[in-house]
Amino acid sequence: MSPHWDIFVVDEDHGLVSYTGVVVRNAEHDRNPIRVGGIGAVKTHPNARSQGHAAVGLSRAQDFFRAQQPSIDFALLVCDVSLLDYYSRFGWREFQGDLMTLQHAKTERFDFNRVMVADVSAVAPTDGVIDLKGPPW
Repeated sequence: MSPHWDIFVVDEDHGLVSYTGVVVRNAEHDRNPIRVGGIGAVKTHPNARSQGHAAVGLSRAQDFFRAQQPSIDFALLVCDVSLLDYYSRFGWREFQGDLMTLQHAKTERFDFNRVMVADVSAVAPTDGVIDLKGPPW
């Protein structure tokens, strides 16, 4: 399993208001080896939404990715189509290619949600085939 980190965003009373899961793994883009930083399970308490807490988590995740050595090529997340505009406000772009993951003991195209990418140490691809070389996060 890939290493996993957690980003907790707290309010002024030190109460948890938002969470962002982070994973780093080796993968492939068009059969070339890459290191990808994954974002998953972004959650904000309903009473704390629309206050920028998720944006803080995303920003800290991208800072974390930039600080990793060896370098992470780009970041990746999957989201519902309703969130494409939200993430695009933070520089994320929709990936138009295929995302491959290990599902039910075989590599299959992941098409449950939309895929978005963001630059880290390299320009993130917007097409081709990304193979996560394992299960989705």
